[in-house]
Amino acid sequence: MSVAMVVSDGTRYFLWGNGKAWAAPLNDDCLSFDESKAFHWIPGDFREAIWIHKRNGLYYASWSENDARDPEYCVKYAARSAARGASRVR
Repeated sequence: MSVAMVVSDGTRYFLWGNGKAWAAPLNDDCLSFDESKAFHWIPGDFREAIWIHKRNGLYYASWSENDARDPEYCVKYAARSAARGASRVR
């Protein structure tokens, strides 16, 4: 699953990943991005489906952990004050 998000400064990010979460600011055409600006992180035991939204001044990232057929499957989330940076997994 790949999605796009828009941060408060108007930057559009493309989000994707499987085993590692990736993000990259989209170009003006909203169809491509500069690979040199892509960054990644591994939140918890990230599997796939990274999603980020902003609420009350905090950015929340949520994702799937483990395979959906695994008894240990779950959805986790983390919060941070900026679109990029350290976050606290919950």
